[in-house]
Amino acid sequence: MNRFPGWLSVILFLLAVLAAQLMAAALVAKILPRGLASLILVSITNLTVFLPAVFLGLRWAGLRPRWWGQGSPRLLLVVLLTVSGATVVLGQVSNLVQFLWPMPPLLQDFFFDLTSQPLVLLLLALGVVAPLTEELLFRGLVLPGLTRRYGFPIALISSSLLFGLFHLNPWQALPAALAGLYLGWLRHRTGGVGHSMLAHAVFNGLPFIAAALGWTVAGYNDAAATHAAFEGPLFFVGGLAASTVGLVLTTLWAPLSPPAVSDTLAP
Repeated sequence: MNRFPGWLSVILFLLAVLAAQLMAAALVAKILPRGLASLILVSITNLTVFLPAVFLGLRWAGLRPRWWGQGSPRLLLVVLLTVSGATVVLGQVSNLVQFLWPMPPLLQDFFFDLTSQPLVLLLLALGVVAPLTEELLFRGLVLPGLTRRYGFPIALISSSLLFGLFHLNPWQALPAALAGLYLGWLRHRTGGVGHSMLAHAVFNGLPFIAAALGWTVAGYNDAAATHAAFEGPLFFVGGLAASTVGLVLTTLWAPLSPPAVSDTLAP
């Protein structure tokens, strides 16, 4: 068994992935017709960069991906309950960050344009491609590899922080890091990335689906809002209650995966 690299090597690996993604985006933007939705551009670059990077990383580290792991069918409903509530809680966290540190208008316009694309493109890019590629990278490669070297608690915290920083802006970094804690914990409980992929897809897609069905909430999924707004207290408390109940049920219904064999050399 190969020894998984330490934090510095993982950070350099992720920086290389980011650099490759930017170069791929520049290349694809020149090849594709002008005006093509930016979400398609993001999806193509994620698929062409992340998947090969994960494959090479797994081969290099001597790891094998675990897809679905363990867990009864009712656990899927619990994941939906947990993430539905967590989208509300993390949405409020994002609102707080924007209140304390307003997002520049140029970046606001970018995210508005990005999230104003047709629903089918949003769900394809954010609900399918992003969960597939990002979960394979962070919960399929980085988390189990660091767990094998440092143990699960340290690996969970460090991989979640890296996941947040990978978003490259402070307004997404904190919510993404908190989401990464749950996604990594869920992957640890079930032993595979399938449930975390599902949870990630719901994280990204649920607010847009709700808006498409005509249910918009200020501070949650109202894309037309021109300033940061906080969710109502009852809405927030409901989301907090749903996510709390979901976490409790997950601990009851999701078996813990076997402990990883440490890669750390004996003293």
